Formats: sequence, structure tokens, C-alpha cells
Amino acid sequence: MSYSVCAYLIEADKVRSVYGACDNQLINQLKVALKQELDSLNDSFSNSLNTDKDAYAVLADIVNGKIRYPEIAFMYGYVYEKICNHYGTQIYCAENLWQ
Repeated sequence: MSYSVCAYLIEADKVRSVYGACDNQLINQLKVALKQELDSLNDSFSNSLNTDKDAYAVLADIVNGKIRYPEIAFMYGYVYEKICNHYGTQIYCAENLWQ
């Protein structure tokens, strides 16, 4: 297991407006734009997920302002990171800080 710290330069209002937007068009746009990243998350965590609880469901939860799957809370952080990367630019990432 490793830890990393990443920083993103984003328009805070743009990213903040995603949470709780309750906009199906936004959900669909982000599903298309983030397909590769969401599929990668689903593959990486396939042992913890199922067809109802995956990165796409978490994305929908974020846009709808809900947390339906607290048992996969880690996935909300990963998907939110993908949203930040989509709307911004990663400016720093340090992996394995304790090595």
C-alpha cells in the first residue's frame, strides 16, 4: 500500500458546482469524458465493487449530492479526483511519501 499527494489547479466554482447539481445531462457528459478513468477505477477495485456499486454509480451520487454506498467511501475520493483532473490541471504529485 502506498500514499500519494496530488495538487490540482482548478476553477473552484466549476468543480464545486458539480456536487449536488442533480443534472442528468452533466452525469452523462462526465461519464463520456471520464470513461477511461472510471473503467480503470472499476478494474483496479473490482474485488470491492459490483454492477450496482461502481465508479459510474459514485459519479452519479456526487452529481446528485448523495452518498448511497458508504462501504466504498474510498471510491468517492477517487472519482472526485478524476472530476478535479477533468476541470483542471494536475500541478504536483508525490507518490510513496514515506519511502
